[in-house]
Amino acid sequence: IRSLGTKLAEEMRKLTSNFRLGFGSFVDKDISPFSYTAPRYQTNPCIGYKLFPNCVPSFGFRHLLPLTDRVDSFNEEVRKQRVSRNRDAPEGGFDAVLQAAVCKSIRSKVELSVWDQPEDLNLFFTATCQDGVSYPGQRKCEGLKIGDTASFEVSVEARSCPSRHTEHVFSLRPVGFRDSLEVGVTYNCTCGCSVGLEPNSARCSGSGTYVCGLCECNPGYLGTRCECQDGENQSVYQNLCREAEGKPLCSGRGDCSCNQCSCFESEFGKIYGPFCECDNFSCARNKGVLCSGHGECHCGECKCHAGYIGDNCNCSTDISTCRG
Repeated sequence: IRSLGTKLAEEMRKLTSNFRLGFGSFVDKDISPFSYTAPRYQTNPCIGYKLFPNCVPSFGFRHLLPLTDRVDSFNEEVRKQRVSRNRDAPEGGFDAVLQAAVCKSIRSKVELSVWDQPEDLNLFFTATCQDGVSYPGQRKCEGLKIGDTASFEVSVEARSCPSRHTEHVFSLRPVGFRDSLEVGVTYNCTCGCSVGLEPNSARCSGSGTYVCGLCECNPGYLGTRCECQDGENQSVYQNLCREAEGKPLCSGRGDCSCNQCSCFESEFGKIYGPFCECDNFSCARNKGVLCSGHGECHCGECKCHAGYIGDNCNCSTDISTCRG
């Protein structure tokens, strides 16, 4: 292959005078299962391979020499190359052929992948591609050329607070590259308003502590303002547990105690609301999946994650697949 440039030039000059050579190097996509990703193969994927026991790490396509009529430059670049290794030679060879077929107008794409995402975190992506336009809900840019720039904004939302102090770590990585960004997430689940307590507050009928906008009743007292005593005749308060006249107490999904509904537990999810009228499992589904797996169910309505719309969040706002 070191003399391939010279031989190609000799043969092509028999057919045309308009002949140029370019050169790129390719091993395979630097992710499993295409390449060896175990730590011991990171610097030398040829460990244990008798024919070439030492070689360079695998890598994706590298554009090394623009099209030129200088055959000596082509031969020089070829001589500089060192052997590497992948796990799927036929597939890798086909990829290399495709790279060569489009070498006159090399374009690429960059796409972010997420590794080890904690289950209680939502990630929202916004891509700003080479055209300067921001695309909410999109994590890739296509049609990039050498010198183009793409940037990504990632926001993190916690769906719940851990029961104890916890720190989670996940990584963002461009597909096909070794570079990665490690993100550490800590949770702040305390509320500053808890400092200003009001014991036996008038807002709690003098029978509870007012804290963060709510009453924590003293023993023996009930109600949102601690206005009821335990064991008191409750019938006068029951109508306050109905969403509307004629409706069942606590929507038939809870007990009424001192004008306040205490919602039942359900094996399907959480029942909540002042009249137990809401839950997080009675929303539209797609193929049996609640909110298509792209949203949260709130009181009978899917609240879609960024990048998805529709009654059951089954429609992506990603428009990259619509581009020619």
